[in-house]
Amino acid sequence: MNDQTQKERIALRAVYEQRVCPPDDILFASPHSEELEAHLGYCRFCAERLAMTDGERKSWELVSQRVQQELAPLPTDANPAPGQIWSLRRNMLGGWGPLDRYFNPPLVLLLESLINDRTYRAAQICNEEALQCPADVRLPDDSGFVEPWNAFVVHRDHLNRFIGSTGELIARRVIKHIDEMPEDSQARPLIKQFHELEKDVARVISERAQIMVLSEHEPQTGILEILAGWVRPLAKPVRLTSLAAMIVAVVSIAIFYNSNDGKRQIAKVPGEQYSQKPPPTTPPDTKPTSPDAQKPGIPVKPPAPATAPTLMASAGSVMDSKTITKVETFQEHGQGFAAISTDDAALKIGSAFVDLVAAGRSGDSSAKAEATKQLESLIPVIAGGSSIKLPVSMDDKHAINTFAREIEQAAAKSGQLMNLRFGSWLQSARLADDEHLLRIVTPSLVEHFRNNVKSKTEGHSITAAFDILKKSADEGSTQTMRRALDEIKAGL
Repeated sequence: MNDQTQKERIALRAVYEQRVCPPDDILFASPHSEELEAHLGYCRFCAERLAMTDGERKSWELVSQRVQQELAPLPTDANPAPGQIWSLRRNMLGGWGPLDRYFNPPLVLLLESLINDRTYRAAQICNEEALQCPADVRLPDDSGFVEPWNAFVVHRDHLNRFIGSTGELIARRVIKHIDEMPEDSQARPLIKQFHELEKDVARVISERAQIMVLSEHEPQTGILEILAGWVRPLAKPVRLTSLAAMIVAVVSIAIFYNSNDGKRQIAKVPGEQYSQKPPPTTPPDTKPTSPDAQKPGIPVKPPAPATAPTLMASAGSVMDSKTITKVETFQEHGQGFAAISTDDAALKIGSAFVDLVAAGRSGDSSAKAEATKQLESLIPVIAGGSSIKLPVSMDDKHAINTFAREIEQAAAKSGQLMNLRFGSWLQSARLADDEHLLRIVTPSLVEHFRNNVKSKTEGHSITAAFDILKKSADEGSTQTMRRALDEIKAGL
């Protein structure tokens, strides 16, 4: 292994942990969540961190606190503008996602302001220079590089901390090479793997940002027309002065953690044994079937082609639909929810959340009142003593996003996250138009929910409806899919 390959391997591990491993407050929380247990089933990096001694952990916490101080927002009265570097809000865009990864929002460079300075085109930033390609745009002061091939749109409310300014010239250079994949990705396997990881992160962050982004556009405006109009003159640069200190702090973490006694090996090929402690056992169904199936830089990923969509993802499918299909609610009226079980409550909360969002979009006040009433009655069943406030206005996208996150956190603590997401997925599929229905309901997702919500799907009629739904989803028969969805809903 040459020096360059070793540097790339080390850098790739650092990026992997930064992007898709859970932060300390989740990793060290007790008891472990369902998602964390699944992540630990294949991620030996997180398993190593959990195995740290008390002394190592305390030292790690001190270094982490120092980094947080270095990352404190710079004082500025300026509005977000092209050429600025920002962090993104973890509580809105981060969290568990596909393949049991925890997605941490990256730093981004704002490229241009879009609709009324409320949305911004942004490109992802990486600070590991060993992974840079010629097509990437280097930031001043050796503070990382921008990925022109990895741009997406965020809402102003997604911006968290102002880190510094590079000037609009850098943004202009990025726009010039936008969406151009570097040629080096084919010649250097680890670089190709890095690009795939970064694209995965951008895809998830972009999907989560979509609800608030699209809310700023006129309903009749097509997204392709919006994309076509994103050109804006750019002006004179200002040199970045603040990001270097942050990078030094991040590097200090890597040095501290990865040089324990000067002997810890930080980026071995999966399957080899560490000299001091073995990696976590890889589940049998995640073992590669051929040498080509196992990538050399990061842990083996579980196959899991389907992951339960979040509440916001399900609601987003309804919001993006051209029309909202009118369906029967199949909800109990006048019976109350005093004796309802937690799994039934979670299912109905997921469904009611989607109903609330749909009612807000359509302006149906009676449907909104009914959904609000159900949520107010049902949320305490899974939240216990926690207080979760409903959004005052359906126009407040930040409040809706926060509300959804709080519900999911409460459901996770009570072991009802899967039931909650099943309820929202099922209702969003019933309400969405045909185009989004085909995206929401896939054979793999149908099988995923049937296997993971067994206590609710074991009845004869529901089992048959799941079989029909899976077959019709594979065939693309939307009418049959809707009948099967209604049968499943009625049988719950």
